[in-house]
Order: sequence, then C-alpha cells, then structure tokens
Amino acid sequence: MSATLACRWWSPGHLWIKPDRNGLAIGAVIALSLAVGLETFVFLCVAGAILTWDYIRDRPFSETRLLGVGTGLGALAPVLFVAQTSPAEWGRVACDALSAPYLALTLRALLFSLGAALLLHRLRRWPVRALYTLISVGLLLVAAFPLYSACLSGPLSQADPLARRLVIDTVSENMSAFEMIRDRKGMAIAILVPHLLITVSVLWLWLTSASARRAWGILAVFLLLGTAGTFYQFRAMPWGGAVQMVAFGAILAALLQSRRIRSAILRLGLLVVFVILVMVPQVITALINTSARASTGAKPNLGPAFSVPDRQCLTQNALAQLDGLPPATIMSPLNMGTRILLFTDHSVTSVPYHRSGAAMLNGVLPFAGSPEAALQRFVEYKADYVVICSGTRFADGSFGKILQTGPLPGWLQRVSEIDAPISAFQVVR
Repeated sequence: MSATLACRWWSPGHLWIKPDRNGLAIGAVIALSLAVGLETFVFLCVAGAILTWDYIRDRPFSETRLLGVGTGLGALAPVLFVAQTSPAEWGRVACDALSAPYLALTLRALLFSLGAALLLHRLRRWPVRALYTLISVGLLLVAAFPLYSACLSGPLSQADPLARRLVIDTVSENMSAFEMIRDRKGMAIAILVPHLLITVSVLWLWLTSASARRAWGILAVFLLLGTAGTFYQFRAMPWGGAVQMVAFGAILAALLQSRRIRSAILRLGLLVVFVILVMVPQVITALINTSARASTGAKPNLGPAFSVPDRQCLTQNALAQLDGLPPATIMSPLNMGTRILLFTDHSVTSVPYHRSGAAMLNGVLPFAGSPEAALQRFVEYKADYVVICSGTRFADGSFGKILQTGPLPGWLQRVSEIDAPISAFQVVR
C-alpha cells in the first residue's frame, strides 16, 4: 500500500511517468472482479498478458497504461480482501476466493509496473523488456509456489471430497461441451450456437478487414479461449463470454458500415439475419424444454445418491404454501434452498454453494441416507422443519423416499396436506 501511494504521488524527478487514468480504472475493475468471484480469472490473466506484450513491443502509451492497471489492481485488491474477509481467515489459503495466492499476483502486477516505470529509460529495447518480464514472472512463480501448490487441482481442490463430487457430477456448468450436447441439447444450442456464430464472424472480419485488425484479433483470442474452455467445462465459457457482447456489437457496426456491400437494404438484411441466428437458439431451447416436459416429463438420471427435483414446486406460488408456517430453519434438498430464501421468510441449511461444503452436503446426505443419519444433521443444524417437493424422485430405501411413502419416524410430524405440491414435516423435540 505504501508503495502504491508513493507511486501515485511520486515527483516526476523520481518517477518517469504517471499512471494512466483509464489504466487505474481498469485495474480497479479487475480487483473488483477478483473479489466478486474467480470465474474470469483465466480471462484476466490473458488480458494481462496482452497488456504486457504491448509493453514489451513498446506500443504507444503502454507504459502509462501498465502502470495504471498495476497501481489500481495492487491498491484496491488488498482493500477488498480485508473488507470482505474475516480477520481470522486472513492467513488461510482459499482457492475459490480472493486470498493469498491471488493477492500475490496483484502484488506482482504492482511491483512489475513500478519497476517498468522506474527503469523506463533503461528498458527501451524490446529484448531487454522481454528479459525483465521473464525474470519478474520467474521470481513470482518460485516465490509464490507454496501458496499456489494447494490450488493446482482447481478451485474445488480444498472442498470436502463428497461435496466436490456433488458439484462436479450434478452441476450443469461442470459438464464438457460434448456432455452438454449429448445430455442437454437445448442448453447446448442456446449457449454454444450464438458463441460460435460470433466467434466465426470475428475471425472472418479479422482475416478480411483492412483496418482494426488488432482489435478483431484480440476479440478472436478471447472468443477462441472461451470456445476451447467449454470442451473442458462449460463454466469456462466466461473466458470468452466476457467479450461476447462487445464482439456482437462490433459485428453489427461492421455490417452497417461495410463498404463492400453498397446496398443499404442488403446490409440491413444481413444484420437482421445475423441477429436472428444469434437469438433464435434461446427460443428453440424453450420449445425443446416445454415439449419434453409436456410429452414425457423425463428427468435426468443422476444416480442413486442424488435427488431429482420437481421444478414445478420451486415457483413462488408453490412456495407460498410455506408462508403458513412460523419463520423457522428448514432443511430441504439442495435445489430448494435458494428459492425458499428468495420467496419466504424462512432460513435454510442447504444451498448449492460450493464454498460451503456443509451447505452442499445438507441438501444431499439427509435425503440419501437413513432416518438416523438424517436426525443427526437435523439436531446439529437445529432444523425445525423438513421440506421436499412432493414430486421429487428419491432412491429406494432412502430417507427421502420414506418421507414420500412412510411410515414416518416418531420424531417427525407432517404439517402439510397429503396432495400438496410441497411436503412439509415438523421436527418434534
């Protein structure tokens, strides 16, 4: 922090340049993004690499932009970390939240940009700048390896093994593109088709445009990165999706301003066709999902350990049934928790949030195991009620199945109608 303030207010005699204001804003936005979540971490790393490449190649204003980004990021990231993290957690390495490994990166960005500014007149030639960059990155990797080693297997590397399996096996965004196309064609169409259309269009414009080729090339890098990421996990789409709307707007502008197509009507027609091709998959998905529910009512098979919810009981109207109960703590299957929080005054013990292994497991284990194991969790988390969707499918012999078919254990009492869309039971103490 002291170095950051010194950088900002250093006299011109000691610091050759001052931070670019746009760079400061970019650095602050990056810090905020890291504090909110790490889904775009790879995107931000690639953006930093492009900025560093501009510095190595000595592009105009690259030094001031680099200094601004490094200063904004290095100054704000620690502030946000302190603001959102309990002091007791400051020393803990968290792979899925802003913590020591990522603060080490922000510190590296700050020190690297400061070094580039202080040594500006000695780092004029691009080979020297490239060597300075390689040394800086090497020192960072060596010095910070003890922090990063715990996170090498991904953001869920520290999660409870069963919670990790739950997230990987049941959350749609962890599927690869191939699995998504095989199992959930509607979702795959809605997400992949627009992204691929935009990516192909940007690549074509990069190859054929006489101007702004560098801008098209940068957009293409991120879009291809997102495309490649989906074949690992669909949740990697933000690596390219972050620029998707920018690219979409740029394509529309290029169509409207194209000199190759002299007819304004033809340009407008191509624009309309492109917009429809990008937007129609959303409609197709809705039609596929509606048709599937109406004709078969089929639900995906996620194995005996997991319950498959009846989504019709997750609406606000269905959950209004719980308003008749006094505000209490409710234990429910995993996908019900967030809806109960949103639409009722009750508290819950389970939500599909991977940073809390207990919250994940509370939505699965009580309903997949025995009544005795469920009671232990009800007592531990002081649950007052148990709530399930009446149409939910549970594994045979599980506590969830017992809630549907009976007989109920003596410590539970039904408080909902038999034919209600939501089955609610009070824990008798």
